[in-house]
Amino acid sequence: MRVSFAFGIALLTFSAVHSGAAQDSQKAETAVPASQTFALVDTRDLVVAPGVKAEAVEYRGRKAVRLTKDAADEAALAFVNGTQFRDGTIEVDLATKLVRPPGVRRPGFTGIAFRARDDRMHYELFYLRPGNATEDDQAKRNHSVQYTSEPDFGWEKLRRNWPFIYESYADLQTDEWTKLKIEVHGRQARLYLNGSEKPSLIVDGLKGEDLEGVALMTERLDVHAEHRVLEVGTGSGYQTAILAELLPLGSTIRTLEIVPDLSLRAERTLRELGYDNVRFRVDDGAKGWPEAAPYDAILVAAAPDEVPAALLEQLAPGGRLVIPVGPDPEHQELQLWRKLPGTGSLVRKVLMHVRFVPLTGPANLH
Repeated sequence: MRVSFAFGIALLTFSAVHSGAAQDSQKAETAVPASQTFALVDTRDLVVAPGVKAEAVEYRGRKAVRLTKDAADEAALAFVNGTQFRDGTIEVDLATKLVRPPGVRRPGFTGIAFRARDDRMHYELFYLRPGNATEDDQAKRNHSVQYTSEPDFGWEKLRRNWPFIYESYADLQTDEWTKLKIEVHGRQARLYLNGSEKPSLIVDGLKGEDLEGVALMTERLDVHAEHRVLEVGTGSGYQTAILAELLPLGSTIRTLEIVPDLSLRAERTLRELGYDNVRFRVDDGAKGWPEAAPYDAILVAAAPDEVPAALLEQLAPGGRLVIPVGPDPEHQELQLWRKLPGTGSLVRKVLMHVRFVPLTGPANLH
């Protein structure tokens, strides 16, 4: 887990961080603790980036750590040591105090980042802009809480391509303690504030998954204009749009998603972007789409423990299936399956290690 903030001149104060890992993420060789708590009453658990100052303080009656940084446009980062988090819940109390010259508008950016990679440049991020919550301009108020995925999906790109989806209004106050809870599972994350049972922001389709793997999947699928294509795991529709670009307008792409809200949102987005050659269905992806088979290309964007037999059966002679396979994100490999013309024999090739969400079954149909 990574704690991140980026703003003008501000004081960011943390009193505690609690991280709870989901049980199904504990199958790695090094067991992930079910729960981790960091009191943050001193700086022992923090590693701060250059230019950031961390100090133990008492703020509004609570022992805490204060982080300060001079005005700058780039993000300033502080890392919580020893965290092992992918799916689960993060809880943290923070307070933001803006210190700015008279007449300078700085709404403040304070955030909690998670699923950070080792390079400390790639991470998912929820952040608060408490100064926007009290603005008279409704457009600015609607930017009180936001999501980004660094470095490829900053707020400008997300707002331009998916307006109103990755930001919303929330009742925030500067200087006061704010309780954050972030729930993460697969490609969905929810942000809750101050004990509310209703999320302030829901992200369906986190952008920071293994996009290098996605690019390789598309390449190895080797799609041609005359191909019949099936996608399993619509998600946000990102990969669906890539496939649609590879085919002529007269061709049809079929895409399956087990979560109804995800399918509906992706369909709405792609229709608005002009992708009219995509057919959507809510169903168990492991069953495929048998009445439209066989397929020349099948791409699966979630990982089963084993390759579903139905997908292999629905491959056309010469067809290709690209699929991540493995019991958990630490033990997954991207596989390419080909059905040989004439004999119908299946040939498998392992491409690379990847990290994908699990392919879920009928229990998630609701």
